Amino acid sequence: MKKVSRIFAVVLMAALLIGCLASCSNGDPVSQQPSSNPSSSSSEGPDLPDEVYIAWSGPLTGNQAQYGETQKRAITLATDKMNAEGGINGTTKIIVDYYDDKNTQTEALSCANLIADANKYAACIGPYSSGCAMVMIPVFDKAEIPFFLPCASQSDLTSQSKFVFRGITTEEQNLGAYAEFIHDTLGVDKLALFYANIDTGVEGSALVTELFEDMGGEIVYNESYVSGNVTDFTPMLSAIKASGAQAMLHWGSYNEMALILQQKAALGMDDIYAVGQSNSARQELVDIAGEDAEGFTVLSNFATDLDYAPMQEYKKLYEDTYGVALDNHACTTYDCINIVLAAIGAVGTDGNDIVSWVESQPSFPGICGDFAYIENHEPGKPLIPLICENGVFVTHESYYES
Repeated sequence: MKKVSRIFAVVLMAALLIGCLASCSNGDPVSQQPSSNPSSSSSEGPDLPDEVYIAWSGPLTGNQAQYGETQKRAITLATDKMNAEGGINGTTKIIVDYYDDKNTQTEALSCANLIADANKYAACIGPYSSGCAMVMIPVFDKAEIPFFLPCASQSDLTSQSKFVFRGITTEEQNLGAYAEFIHDTLGVDKLALFYANIDTGVEGSALVTELFEDMGGEIVYNESYVSGNVTDFTPMLSAIKASGAQAMLHWGSYNEMALILQQKAALGMDDIYAVGQSNSARQELVDIAGEDAEGFTVLSNFATDLDYAPMQEYKKLYEDTYGVALDNHACTTYDCINIVLAAIGAVGTDGNDIVSWVESQPSFPGICGDFAYIENHEPGKPLIPLICENGVFVTHESYYES
């Protein structure tokens, strides 16, 4: 097997530093316990009311509702478990209110104002998209409400406010890893880019172009489309086939990616690698694309086949409860809600106190391993390449050292 790609080392270094910072770690991640209730056993803590309110905002209707539902499931598992054990510090019930932003900036801004005006929320988690997060940040900054982003990956979000923390690696981190993985690990010199005309797609294509060309590669196709308006991707795929591309990198929803994989196979493009965003590593994609999903590759902050007890315990709980496969959004959201619950249990509901507490912690026990917040409240999480094999996303062999 090939050694882990050097781009992963930047993010992995932050994870390795945790071993030096966290004096309580015994160095054996498999023996550690999951972090689903980090503060319920405390006998001492801040004065808390009988009930603590947390807000969530994201799409529960509209064309991205599946991602909102995934986040809601993860939050429900964490809060129901803690409430069943008596609540935060064994005394305080958690109530989560869910706001539907329909994945539009107009609705997201309305949700943010409703949350801020309610003057009762200790924190907010969500939304799905970076565009929605961008319009919400100024509202929460003014209201001093900590804002945890499970999956919004646009690179400059957390620099907008001290109250913003991210649960997923940034677009810049991700795309640097993608460029190197495609060029060095897959051995690709000619790359095609196509994407939904959204913030992450526009930013991503520009960044990957720069990075890939700096590595000596060539972008032979670069086009966008309007998400939700296209179901026939064969004209774009035919152009990619004619371009001489050895791989194609796509930004967009998993259902679009599933159609693309089917149409790619129908055009006889099996010799061209298909690579996509982590949000496409879903069982629903495999259910749609079937055997055409074989070989589809993503980079992700999670891998369900990791030999790591917290991941395996959470995977079983999630899949037994909901009857659907665990995915990246369910993991990053679970990490975010557990940090919020731990912070409230440690310092109470004041927004500035929560921010200071999170900043002061040397590390947090995540579902895929301990991680630390690095510059601008970005999580130092590893990027793991996943490949679809026999209808299941598994860790790509290049992640492991030979």
